[in-house]
Amino acid sequence: MSSSCLLLFASGHTAEVNLNAYRAAPDARRPVDAYMMSDCGSACSDAAARAVEIVHQLALRRGMHPKPMVYGFDLQGNRKASRVVGASGGLAFVVAAAIQALSLECGPVAATGILSAADPDAPLQPVASIHAKLTAALALVPENGTILYPKVNDAELDAPLRDRFAEHGIRIHGVSSAAEAVTLLAGETGTTATSSTSDLRKFVLVLLGAGILAGGVISLLYKGNPDEIPVVEQGRVQQVPAIRPVAVSALPADKNSIDPVVGNKPISSQSPVLEQEKEVRETEKAKGSPVDRASLRGEISSGIDDQPQSAVAEPEASGFD
Repeated sequence: MSSSCLLLFASGHTAEVNLNAYRAAPDARRPVDAYMMSDCGSACSDAAARAVEIVHQLALRRGMHPKPMVYGFDLQGNRKASRVVGASGGLAFVVAAAIQALSLECGPVAATGILSAADPDAPLQPVASIHAKLTAALALVPENGTILYPKVNDAELDAPLRDRFAEHGIRIHGVSSAAEAVTLLAGETGTTATSSTSDLRKFVLVLLGAGILAGGVISLLYKGNPDEIPVVEQGRVQQVPAIRPVAVSALPADKNSIDPVVGNKPISSQSPVLEQEKEVRETEKAKGSPVDRASLRGEISSGIDDQPQSAVAEPEASGFD
């Protein structure tokens, strides 16, 4: 599988960075290595080696498990066919390797930048002749393409040049590190490989969110009708009458409204107790004064004893001796 990115030269020319990946030998000492297929100086070769190391670390950060690989870089389309001796191609090498190793689909990209170390977060060093390099890219990068360069070179880009990029529909971005450059390209496309851990975390968050939402809906339904409670049956929420305790009302203050009860049966309305009580109240009403109930207690008691025993209802057996 091959991938490419445009490399910008100070002369105003460009070259296409083609990258081919090969499985490393079983006895390889390093998990990743690189070599130049084109005629390049040591600075350019070192930049390629740093680039693949950076991309390897970015793959590990994403939870990927890259196999030991060897990457071969080939610069095609160099109009001067001259020996490339600088290190400004480092950022272009990173982009080409990221497209290959991280399954990045970002459209046409041109890049220039010096890698200060084999560290994704290491700051990019400024490049010479940035104005000439970007002018060359303006003629070669198609619409909707992207150009990346060190952010430290921002001050050298004047407003007229930026306006020309805007007119051509080309995005230009100053980046501080190789990691920022890859993240920027990944954010524009959203097609970088994701780790299984991230997928699991997203799945758990979705489940938690669904549970919270379901709880909120049930709570709203319950508050909306206090006489009913929601019940989930066969995947649907249904309302059923709530079972609530029945309050026992207080006994009325007027004892005349009470139905006397012995055991579980009410006393008959013909009970001598009620008759005697009725007579006492009528006497009190006729005299206009209270009657001495103590003197009448014996009469009432004897009246009760004289009545047939069947007049008073017997309580039902309670089941206890």
